[in-house]
Amino acid sequence: MRLRGTPVELRKGLERVALETAKVLREARQDSLDQVVRAHGSDYTRRIDEIAESSVFEGLRREGFDFDVVSEESGRTRRGSEYTLVLDPLDGSINYLAGIPWCSVSMAVYKGGKLLDSMAGAVAEVYRDVVYSYDEQGAYVNGNEARRRSSQDVVIGYFNSSQWEQAKKILEKFPGARVRSLGSASLDMINVCLGSSKAFFDLRGRLRNVDVSASSGFCRRMGLTPTDYEGRTLQIDVDDVRQIPSLVLLG
Repeated sequence: MRLRGTPVELRKGLERVALETAKVLREARQDSLDQVVRAHGSDYTRRIDEIAESSVFEGLRREGFDFDVVSEESGRTRRGSEYTLVLDPLDGSINYLAGIPWCSVSMAVYKGGKLLDSMAGAVAEVYRDVVYSYDEQGAYVNGNEARRRSSQDVVIGYFNSSQWEQAKKILEKFPGARVRSLGSASLDMINVCLGSSKAFFDLRGRLRNVDVSASSGFCRRMGLTPTDYEGRTLQIDVDDVRQIPSLVLLG
């Protein structure tokens, strides 16, 4: 498959798919949305995750996209395309099921390369009509050029008790900052890139490429590059769902 349209048209198509799926999630009223339908590793796919993924696939069909797909819920789907969509149809599903309005639909398109090499992507907030996107030219909020604000004294961090010494070394860079764990890595990272927080880090080894593919691309267009704890640029493959041992993003 060759890519249809221009890079800008690709970005706008991804925006529409992400926003449509966010709307489906806002309006979902079925029973048993939290029902576990299958397990993959230490994580679970729930009924609402399936609904979100199905909405994305339907949106891709309407837009005329026929990518290979790497999805948190269904793994790798090969369609013979030279382009791959890396997808988390509901990033922050626990928040969603708890009624906490910090969750998103996240997707990024690649033509080979590693995690930070996506061509275009979109992250749509579920509970607000807001979409963050990017293409080869820049990053956008609701189609307008994204602009960075002055950082607030907030650091978003995830770590276990055994990782306190590592977390402390990061937190020492931001004396007096308040620490938050909000529950949607894609939105957490975008929060840093737009200047609403000073840093994001996750040391637990539980993040996957699908969680942060689009937010990593957005941040790179904003001049920020995610690294691992040692400060090395992330070199994570996107040919399947893969774990990220650690991720640090400094604003």
